[in-house]
Amino acid sequence: MYPQHFPDFLKKTLYGFLTLVVRLKWAKDRRSLPLRPHDWELYLDIHIASALRLHRLPNLIAPVGYNDEVKWLMLFSQHELMPVCADKFRARQYVAQTIGEEFLIPLRAVGESWIDIEQALKEGDGVLKCSHDSGTATLFDSLSEEQILNLKSLYESRLLREHGVGKGEWHYRGIKPLLIVEEKLPGSTPEVGPADIKVHCVGGEPRMVHIIDSRQTTSRQAFFSQDGESLNLSIKPHRAKIENFDFEGVRQKIFPLVSRLAKPFPYVRVDFYLVGEKPYFGELTFFEEAGLFLERSEELDLASAIGIQCDKPQPTIHRSLPRTDST
Repeated sequence: MYPQHFPDFLKKTLYGFLTLVVRLKWAKDRRSLPLRPHDWELYLDIHIASALRLHRLPNLIAPVGYNDEVKWLMLFSQHELMPVCADKFRARQYVAQTIGEEFLIPLRAVGESWIDIEQALKEGDGVLKCSHDSGTATLFDSLSEEQILNLKSLYESRLLREHGVGKGEWHYRGIKPLLIVEEKLPGSTPEVGPADIKVHCVGGEPRMVHIIDSRQTTSRQAFFSQDGESLNLSIKPHRAKIENFDFEGVRQKIFPLVSRLAKPFPYVRVDFYLVGEKPYFGELTFFEEAGLFLERSEELDLASAIGIQCDKPQPTIHRSLPRTDST
């Protein structure tokens, strides 16, 4: 997050200065919020990331915008199930127990090393992902030996990388890195997967729906309120607009499932796919883009559409939770 080609000594100097500034803010915030000495490391990470990426510090006492709200949630709205649901392998267990395993995308292979999943890559199309990170899934069809070797190099490096470090995404810590191969769901054309249906929920209730279609080619999107009203939000404006999306399928097929999965959490984004009449679970996301939206208009629009509540701060629990175990 430091400026490109920043010398190490300047990084250390800037980090030291920012730490002093954040320490002063910490003293002020502790008068109003349930912060304890063991929260300092997470608090510092959250503020350093915001300072470097957004050039400002988050307002935790009276959050303004989605970025501030996410930083508040990172500290004061922690839940013991969050590390389980962030783990893309263990999340399958949560989904199966909560709504039923029939809504899971069929699993073709899972393992700690490349050799555990390589054969699945040679047996037709699918989706390759890691259990411990976000945004790195690869859709594939018939792969050549060269393509398999390139994926091997890429994903073996991803297995060694800890996700969310330094940005406040505490719930990714300790997730066991695994390689996962799932079946590839059919989309509108062979080149693309089905539309991503991202349902932002507050208190277990859908508030805003973000549809992304044709992500692999010319990405398109649409936004809807929980009532199906089209919303004009300035989020990722480079994407084309989806016209005439049938929202009724989302309301009837996906909302009931989403509400059950989201119920334990004050805020979560629940992703599904709809293939014909059949819903399939995608993932659970607690802090979209780690609360680091660069465009102020985007995060203000997002906050307005979702309506996250930041009025009942709870003491943190992340230090008392056991490390997740995917085996």
